[in-house]
Amino acid sequence: MGVLAHFMEEQGIPTAGISLVRPHTETIKPPRSLWVPFELGRPLGVPDDTAFQRRVMLSLLKLFEATEGPILEDFPEDAPASDDDIHILSCPLYIDEPGVEPSESDPLQTKFFREIKAMRPWYDMALKKRNRTTVGASGIELDSVGDFIYGFIEGSKTIPPLPSVES
Repeated sequence: MGVLAHFMEEQGIPTAGISLVRPHTETIKPPRSLWVPFELGRPLGVPDDTAFQRRVMLSLLKLFEATEGPILEDFPEDAPASDDDIHILSCPLYIDEPGVEPSESDPLQTKFFREIKAMRPWYDMALKKRNRTTVGASGIELDSVGDFIYGFIEGSKTIPPLPSVES
């Protein structure tokens, strides 16, 4: 996102972002960044702590006071302790798993689809646990998302068929 921030700023759109990986932010040097010492996937800290999350957001918004950058501010607090079990959902990926036939003409495609296949059990587990997903917001069937993304990377303008909406 830091690279996109540079392009947006060139168009006159001010940007600010939250950084979870400081070395990447130091390398990319986006215009305004707030580094937070939180777990990956938790840019605002633990769930359901609105007072803490508000402090993070206010610190981020304060960065807009600067007209020039790059600025990399450190958030001064650690995230509060949490008793939830998000660490259980950490998913080791074994990209070279069998199950996707290798493409001799496109090894990147093979790795891409193997990664999607390796992630599927973790997606299914999270969906069962949370009873919700953001994948469905696209309207594209889950098994077609990989084809859509890879087609986009390759320059395809074809959109997979969307599911019908019943009224």
